[in-house]
Amino acid sequence: MITTNLSNQPDNTYERRTKILSMACIKPCETIFDAGTGDGFLSEGIYQKYPGKCTIIAADISEENLKNCKKRFDTINVCEDCITYLKTDLRNIQMSDNRIDVIVSRYILTHIIEKQQVFNEFYRILRPEGRLILNEPVIRMNTAFYELVDIYKLNNAQIFIDAEKAVRSDPGSPLTDFDPEILKNYLKKSGFNNIHVDYQTTETNYHIKDNMMEQWFTTFPGHGAPSIEQGLLRILSSANVQKYKNYLITQTRNCTVTVKTTDIYISTEK
Repeated sequence: MITTNLSNQPDNTYERRTKILSMACIKPCETIFDAGTGDGFLSEGIYQKYPGKCTIIAADISEENLKNCKKRFDTINVCEDCITYLKTDLRNIQMSDNRIDVIVSRYILTHIIEKQQVFNEFYRILRPEGRLILNEPVIRMNTAFYELVDIYKLNNAQIFIDAEKAVRSDPGSPLTDFDPEILKNYLKKSGFNNIHVDYQTTETNYHIKDNMMEQWFTTFPGHGAPSIEQGLLRILSSANVQKYKNYLITQTRNCTVTVKTTDIYISTEK
């Protein structure tokens, strides 16, 4: 477990990358598929750790992301034979079977609702005994708003607890439609073996002031998911949602709360 304070919030992005690459156990001459490369952060880490010793395929559905990835590599004068840029949908990867030794991926499944299709494609392009390493946040395991307060002092507390749980496990959102067991079942169905899940929990202390709680309650988390407020409005009356929000604001004002977030790292092989 990692405990941090908002006043000195570290960027653990590099820590995540180091862990992913350590789990990948990359060997010389292997071909690495960076699934959903974004700006090429993972691919850069691979090249820095194994310069000229493996082939990297940086894959993304976004042309803009691939341009940014190429810019990143242009600044470090990488040999053209060491990296290939592939525009492709991970649900239908434009690549022949049994081509890849290692697939690495970071915060990608939260963008894709058809996760089984993605795992089927990963399995297809991996060579026998090829490895897959994933890093994903698990929203369902994060601290809920009702855990920040003494919720049972609020009348009809259970309806707010149940409603928030429903929002945080919405099967219609790629951000909230999974937990570790669901992902493991997808992987098994695709044919993967030796599935290992590692958990990393981070606790961050926030001093709540001004309109911080209201901003948390109404802000979109991204990836097409609704804010907590919008999600609750699908389940509760607007009066009850406002009641819940007001209670959270008044109970946390000028208080320090601890918010827990959970990442998982999955390693498996074909």
